[in-house]
Amino acid sequence: VTYSDTTDLQQICIDIEHSYIGDLDMTLTCPSGVTLTLMDVFTGPSPGFTFLGDALDDGSLTPGTCMTYCWDMNATWGTMDFENGAGNYIPSTVTPGNNILTPGTYSPLDNWAGFIGCPIDGDWIITITDNIGADNGYLCEWGLFFDPSINPNSEIYVPLISTEQWLSDPTIISGTGDTAIVVQPATAGDNSYTFEVTDNFGCTYDTTIIVYALDGPTIMPGDTACNNTFQVTGTFATE
Repeated sequence: VTYSDTTDLQQICIDIEHSYIGDLDMTLTCPSGVTLTLMDVFTGPSPGFTFLGDALDDGSLTPGTCMTYCWDMNATWGTMDFENGAGNYIPSTVTPGNNILTPGTYSPLDNWAGFIGCPIDGDWIITITDNIGADNGYLCEWGLFFDPSINPNSEIYVPLISTEQWLSDPTIISGTGDTAIVVQPATAGDNSYTFEVTDNFGCTYDTTIIVYALDGPTIMPGDTACNNTFQVTGTFATE
């Protein structure tokens, strides 16, 4: 399938947080290698200190809150550089006192007519360049949305669970036929238990639960005290 019209790619969206939009430019590359620019505030004239998303700007590597920004040839808003210069902001909360470029749908800097002739099947690559190394940001998610009429025979399926089980472990004492089990760890510390499911397509998935077992007190043998009475709780007797 070949990209033949500017509406074939309906939208591209990213979930992102980054302090200082003026550090960034973003491009999208189609499978044949054609690259178009989505936004460029690094070389643009608008203010550079606006945030994308509710960024945490404290010098740490802890992420703030990602927000969703999209590009669409039919967007009512202009480019990010234009809207940033126009003051299309909401206030920040994670790092108060700053402005966030309002999440929403923007016009790309380059016209998507440049993708005409690109194959649609293959790797589409988004490139986000942080041109200044003074701070950081996070790309939480991104995706492309194509016109579904391009391939009207697209198929979808919903897998069903065929089997489910806890993987065998001698410290599972009951409940192996259910999602809930009763365990009696033999050692203190981390003990792992794995639950596995197989769907009707034969694909297997699993997740591991970590149970931390405390090393409780014990009553030591021998007569360590005479003619005294002690109230002892929270003990167990070893076999």
